[in-house]
Amino acid sequence: MNEDELHAYLGRTYDLLDPKEMAQALSAIRRALAAPMIVVHTRYWALAIGPQAQVFSAALRGGITMASTRYLFGDGFTESDYAAVARLPPSRSALAFAAGIEAELPGSVRCEAGIVLQTDNPTTVGLGDSFVGGFLAAWTT
Repeated sequence: MNEDELHAYLGRTYDLLDPKEMAQALSAIRRALAAPMIVVHTRYWALAIGPQAQVFSAALRGGITMASTRYLFGDGFTESDYAAVARLPPSRSALAFAAGIEAELPGSVRCEAGIVLQTDNPTTVGLGDSFVGGFLAAWTT
């Protein structure tokens, strides 16, 4: 689910860069959905929460990279564009969040930081679908 879906399920918004607040939100969504594994992707980070969340690290990174590539290049991106985006640095605030949320929920969450993105012409439609496609492609390889 994306950040908007998370907020809608829980009936309020949460500070996406506050590990303590998001730990509460993630615990609440796990109780509400009773699913063994939940994936949440936001503009700042993507995470998996549940048993063996650590195994989803590459899939989370694949989702972030695919959505970020679409954001920067739209529909016409190439394999070399994707590779270039994969080399972009992560956001410092997202790195801090990732460390913080993993400390708040030790052993049950894996969080990957989003990428620093700069463009004058962002593509915002289809980013969730792009994340899922990148996640699944990385998960199955």
